[in-house]
Amino acid sequence: MRMWALAIHRRGWKVTVLTTTASHWKLKADPGLLEGLPADMEIIRTPSPDAWLAKFPHLGSALFRLLAKAGVPDIHGSWRFTAMHRIRPWMVKNKPDLVYSRQPKHVSAMVAMQLKKEFQVPWIAHFSDLWAALPYRDHYTSRQWRVIEALEGREVAAADALLFVSKRAADKTLSHYDAGVRAKATLIRHGYESLPARLRNSRRQGGGEMRMVHAGAFYPGISGPQGLFAAIAALHGERSLCGRFKLSCVGPETVGHQALVNRLGIADLVSLESIIPFADAQQRVAAADVMLVVPYDGTAMPTKLFEYFAFGKPILGLAMDDSDTADLMKDCGLPVVPPDDVVAITGQLRRLLDQWEQHRWGLTEQNAESIARYHIDHQVEIAGLVMDRLVRE
Repeated sequence: MRMWALAIHRRGWKVTVLTTTASHWKLKADPGLLEGLPADMEIIRTPSPDAWLAKFPHLGSALFRLLAKAGVPDIHGSWRFTAMHRIRPWMVKNKPDLVYSRQPKHVSAMVAMQLKKEFQVPWIAHFSDLWAALPYRDHYTSRQWRVIEALEGREVAAADALLFVSKRAADKTLSHYDAGVRAKATLIRHGYESLPARLRNSRRQGGGEMRMVHAGAFYPGISGPQGLFAAIAALHGERSLCGRFKLSCVGPETVGHQALVNRLGIADLVSLESIIPFADAQQRVAAADVMLVVPYDGTAMPTKLFEYFAFGKPILGLAMDDSDTADLMKDCGLPVVPPDDVVAITGQLRRLLDQWEQHRWGLTEQNAESIARYHIDHQVEIAGLVMDRLVRE
């Protein structure tokens, strides 16, 4: 969201951000993301009633299960009450031209929908991730799903414009809505921003130990590193990878795979770590030679892929052939193989390692030109056309 706010600001808009104040239960705030913002960008921070649960995780889990049985779809939903209390006077005083929401978290769309209703201000709903069309049905109870589907129906009907990160995501979300709702949709990628000076010029040209990093979440039961770890073990069996290859995985649902790493005998080659601050994750990527991206399904378009683009280094994708991630990576000339095809992953790792050790490393000029199309300023130009149209109307 920080990147989008800054890009919209560069386009000439006066931007005010309504956000929360602290880490919540199951949701950590990263104060570093508020550093270095323009002086005229107003940040309105208001607490959420669920924040206190961060101090009592067991109580939070119990309350989460209770709310799930009652059909409450988002434990962070209580933020909309404090958010609306804080933002109403601001809306009356400042009379903004436009409201923009980005989900997840889905409570942001609930707040935006209420602002649309009370103040009749144009609203853009950005579906950065799916909600009612999520592929894992066991994530919510049946009662929650009914509430989610009803809420999403109200949101897509009320919003003046809908932004989606991929065509498959838009089709999956809007397939059962009428033509009027579907006509509101615009495709816009996540985008990446130029790196700060401290992260530039960190590219090595090959030789020595090749360092691969995965900075992001795995999704238990949907997509994970099992195929990759098996491929690393297979390649290690052909010829020792010690001193030649190292994989670092950082993010949610990561450390739970340590038993598999140990069982495969690759603990010296693979390190697993939980969530770290965004700035630290960027430093890990800057120190790596090749980045790994693993989307959770065919409609997913991981923000991490676009963040990787900024570093100008090789990227390996583990994505199904019929996915938006695979299509985009192939269009950029980047290697991508199915996440469960151990033979294909082993072959691709072998090719990358050969290129590294033979000092034939780095992106081609054609790779770089293709990737440059996804700079955030280019993507915001697309969003800007929608914003300008809504304000004129």
